[in-house]
Amino acid sequence: MPDKIAGRVLGPPRGPWKIRRFRSPPYLKPRWRNDIVRIIEQEYVPISPSTHQVEHEYVSEHGGLHLQDDQVRFLNHAFTPKRVGKKYRLPYPTVIYSDLKKCVSPSTKILTDDFEWKEARLLQRGDKVISLDEEPGMDGSKGGSRRRYRVGTVLSTDAEQMPSCTLHFSDGSKLDCSMEHPLLARVRGGQNLRWREAKDFKVGDRIPRYFDMWERDESWDGGYMAGFLDGEGHLAKKMRGLNFGQKENEAWHEALRILDKHGIAYNTYKQRGVYNGHDYTINKCDISSRKNMLRVLGTFRPRRLLAKARPMLDDIGKIQSRESVTIVDIEHQLFSWMIKLEVDEKTFFSEGFASHNSGKTGLLGALFHAWSRVYGGECFSLSNSRDQSRERAYWRVYLYLSYLQREFPEKYEALCTRQDVEWIEYQNPYASIRPLPVAPGTSAGAFQSLTGWDELWDYDREAALRLYSEMQPIPTIPDVVIPSDFIQAGQTVSSPSVRLVHSYAGYYGQAPLLYQLYEDTVNEDPDTGEPRGIKVKGLEDLPVYVSEDGRTLAWWNMDVPRMPWQTPAFIEAARQDPINRLRPEEFRRLWMNRWTSGSESFIDMDLVRSSMARGKERGLYNVHPV
Repeated sequence: MPDKIAGRVLGPPRGPWKIRRFRSPPYLKPRWRNDIVRIIEQEYVPISPSTHQVEHEYVSEHGGLHLQDDQVRFLNHAFTPKRVGKKYRLPYPTVIYSDLKKCVSPSTKILTDDFEWKEARLLQRGDKVISLDEEPGMDGSKGGSRRRYRVGTVLSTDAEQMPSCTLHFSDGSKLDCSMEHPLLARVRGGQNLRWREAKDFKVGDRIPRYFDMWERDESWDGGYMAGFLDGEGHLAKKMRGLNFGQKENEAWHEALRILDKHGIAYNTYKQRGVYNGHDYTINKCDISSRKNMLRVLGTFRPRRLLAKARPMLDDIGKIQSRESVTIVDIEHQLFSWMIKLEVDEKTFFSEGFASHNSGKTGLLGALFHAWSRVYGGECFSLSNSRDQSRERAYWRVYLYLSYLQREFPEKYEALCTRQDVEWIEYQNPYASIRPLPVAPGTSAGAFQSLTGWDELWDYDREAALRLYSEMQPIPTIPDVVIPSDFIQAGQTVSSPSVRLVHSYAGYYGQAPLLYQLYEDTVNEDPDTGEPRGIKVKGLEDLPVYVSEDGRTLAWWNMDVPRMPWQTPAFIEAARQDPINRLRPEEFRRLWMNRWTSGSESFIDMDLVRSSMARGKERGLYNVHPV
């Protein structure tokens, strides 16, 4: 009788007897049932997209990306091939991952393209902000040793409660941000600038400040200066200078007085010349510093000069900072509400400092790497624009390979043959990963093995629907034999081609593609809001559903926080926070992962009812009850 270990028979049976299978005890069950999960937790080291350093808090005990037990169970089920005849086949052509949703304070002020400092909580998707190059020389110009100004578009303004800190500076100012919020600062003991997370700063560190803070001057002085600048002011091309001229009179002295009042630096000189045969002398005032120019435009808001300045923002040159402030104190808070401000350029200015977007989850990037190592083939990272498609899963893989090249060059040479911003190639087996924008025709002739669709809730254009159809899994992909040193050694997997969707819930009527997938799998009851989808055997305790045709698997977590710090008290505090009372539909979408209408009520009805109840306690009654 052959030996039996963990439910498996070692060697062929040698008799007519029947071998009784038994269920493996939990402590003998392997954590990894396929090589996709194994490679993610053993190989794929998560790299921060902002600091380009290892995210040690997300590294597993096995050396790769840490996955929660529930995620491991889901990925084991989704990517373990099932036997069909003599071959194996991946069970689901489409796999969806959608879960609950970092990183400045809601009151932190962000510099917009209208030259105003606006609180982060007031920004909306589509707003324009002044940005800068993430790294020097990104425009491809010669000698690109400095970053240049850009105009960025706000992609999302999510609210989340997380560990945070307050940095106090030597000039009396402060900055509230999350512990992982990256700021552009000098390396200790040097002059080079790089992105450093707030948790890495210490008292005594110096941070460049690129702008002073200003408020709109709506006083009589502000109105006077706005009219004076529109009449006498001149803004040079590429915003190389702002100046005005005036004879020696009361208007000249009044303008200088107002500039002095606001502490705006300027230079004055006399310009002499001849006009119509007469000598003349004019006083000239020159504001040459770019940060002072923006301050003048934002404070006094002269309409003619504002209209002239806005188109120049993408071409006003390199950022400069001659001022640095020293950190004198750091306060740490266990949990504070933060706004996760995501900008397409990945950078913005907060309270005068250069700031970076928060990094998104690396799960999709990890899946791209693991798939390339196991199955190979043509892989595509898709998003709304080419820049976004580079910045999501593709950039995560790029950073991981850069890390390998720095730290383990021999392993890198054995794994990768090409790596640039447009194309990554693996060898043994051959695989390519490319970023693609959502536009039909960009995938012409593609023979896709894996496609990754990030934030499908934002795909509402006809181009997205067409591309989703063009990039469907291909049943004629060549079979793959799993190498001998893998868990599934020797298995012949038939036509491995999968579509991955990674997204949060969207808005009714604005994301037809994602909503159709949601209806096919989760099948929400319109009366109760509860899912009616088909559950997966063995995963009944997880929010995992499968479509009726068995071709789409979805992890769609709603309402149930699965992080240890997401206690009922924590979620209730999130609901009652002022920013989420102001935008309850966004709370429902981001924190509960529920579909919403995308519009807010003029007055929150819960607030109306609670106010009526308090009024009734005091003897006040509404003759028209709500």
